[in-house]
Amino acid sequence: MNELSLSSDINVITAEINSYKQIAGQSSWEIGRRLNYVKDNDLAHGEFGEWLETVNIEHSEANRFMKVAKELPNYDTWQNLGNRALYLVATLPEEERTKEHATSKGEVKTPDEMTVRELQELKRQLKAKDEQIATQARMIDDLTEQEPEVIEKEVVVERIPADYENLKTTNEQLEKQ
Repeated sequence: MNELSLSSDINVITAEINSYKQIAGQSSWEIGRRLNYVKDNDLAHGEFGEWLETVNIEHSEANRFMKVAKELPNYDTWQNLGNRALYLVATLPEEERTKEHATSKGEVKTPDEMTVRELQELKRQLKAKDEQIATQARMIDDLTEQEPEVIEKEVVVERIPADYENLKTTNEQLEKQ
């Protein structure tokens, strides 16, 4: 059996891996484009799943390929990403795909510069933020739906003491003197 000879230089291996990732990412995007085309143009309703079996692609995997091709129509922007990273970027909200985000290491990167782990972390952060916003919105709705509580309180009006007028008059006289 022939063994594959690999370089002992880590930089060469890194470059090879990145090259294969790029090829895998581009292949995923191209497969997704073709799957979208077949689903939209060539098959009657209900035949797509059967056809996927003939090309040995699981339906969930086909959905990932198709999502990448639909959500990232300009592949050139994302060509340095591998298959998993492409899918993670494609499932980000569109407005978040080009924004810079802080990673857990304090680095600021756009999604196309992130690793798969960083993209997963970003998705968790965005989900937590959305959940927090939804919770706050529910709390506001709950508060606005509540009827104000009416508190009835008896107010006691104090009466003027009987000798008040006498003291007032006496005080005025003393002030004049």
